[in-house]
Amino acid sequence: MQRTIASRLRERAHGAYTVTREEEVADGNSTDIRLIAVGSDQKVAVEIKIADKCWSLRGLEHALRKQLVGQYLRHSNCTAGCLLLTYHGRKRYWIDPVTRKRIAFRDVVSFLKEKATEIEREHRCHIRVDVFGLDLSDF
Repeated sequence: MQRTIASRLRERAHGAYTVTREEEVADGNSTDIRLIAVGSDQKVAVEIKIADKCWSLRGLEHALRKQLVGQYLRHSNCTAGCLLLTYHGRKRYWIDPVTRKRIAFRDVVSFLKEKATEIEREHRCHIRVDVFGLDLSDF
């Protein structure tokens, strides 16, 4: 997925940003994709997860909070991040850790978007974080 997403981002950059993959950041950690604004030192970290490949809702939330925000957004020039979830139709539902009810992929994305908003508030809007879902399943 990284190679394909990075390629698509490069095709659409139109000189506004450059795209790197697996670039090392703090403590030897590497982001999946990093966008770097041309004419500026601002960076955006993109972490990609194949959501229906063994990820629980709590695991995805951990990736958002600890990996994307806790590791990749620590650098002062990297103040924006995206958790990009892909869905291939292999998993029909996730379990909501609070209600214990089954939820669909679109609900997973909504849940994590709410968590991203909470994280921005916790950081007094000094960082921007969002979650995007890419449904690649055949309906």
